[in-house]
Amino acid sequence: MVDGAIKKTSLFKETFVTLKATASEWWPWMLVFGLFFGILQVEFSWLSARSPFMQFMHQHPELQGHPEVLKKNKELMQQYMTVVGASLPDFLGYMSLYVLGTLVLEAVAFYIMTVMQMRFAFPATTIEYSVRNFFYWFGKVLWKYIRPVLWVLLPIIGMFFYLRSTIHYTLVGPLAILRKGDELKTSWAMAEGNWWRIFGNEFAVILCLMLIVICVSLVPGVLVLAGGTESKAAQIFMGIWQGAFVSLGVITSTTYATVAYRVLLVENQSKMTPPTQEEVVL
Repeated sequence: MVDGAIKKTSLFKETFVTLKATASEWWPWMLVFGLFFGILQVEFSWLSARSPFMQFMHQHPELQGHPEVLKKNKELMQQYMTVVGASLPDFLGYMSLYVLGTLVLEAVAFYIMTVMQMRFAFPATTIEYSVRNFFYWFGKVLWKYIRPVLWVLLPIIGMFFYLRSTIHYTLVGPLAILRKGDELKTSWAMAEGNWWRIFGNEFAVILCLMLIVICVSLVPGVLVLAGGTESKAAQIFMGIWQGAFVSLGVITSTTYATVAYRVLLVENQSKMTPPTQEEVVL
């Protein structure tokens, strides 16, 4: 470490440099997770389309966008309420399975991507995939969102402090992979004085990737959706698109968190002891 002030590295630039350097490793995982996310989305859409409520709406297209029609037709209103009551249990079941499946898949994806990026960032450190390590990591990451949740109870200003807290906990994921202990406290200390920098760079990275995904999928999306959003082709396309978007978001988020940890580790050498056997190279 050179004496004197350390020149701050651009987290935005370093994230894209890392994504390019590790593309051969994360690209296959993106396809796998994107496929599974897409299957979940398509399955949920198809199951929902078969519900009595959706069939009723197809039989009465005049109701779409015109709920006042029900007020003028008591018999139709009664049929509508009956169908809604009959469809609600199935819909809640489909939604529960969809949410649970998405959360499990996202947790696994985030863990695998974080381990992969930490191995790249610290090649001299032994980091293994294991069920035990996964649950340790998952508990820490889950707690970083639960711990500041009380801020949400405060009107208006509460969301600001909740966001500020979660930004301070950005490094919890990489730290939990190393199992150094006190991950939330360490993340907060490392991010102190840098949370606007962390937030701004992450926002810029996400915005940039969103623009890339939209531009790439714009033409095929218009061609497919021209046939109607309820067609099977449109549902499959939307499932694949959402799956790819979520998968790319996971990869980008884990890469950014790992880059932020690696950069701030160098900039905060005086505040914490670096992991053993690591070579920090920027």
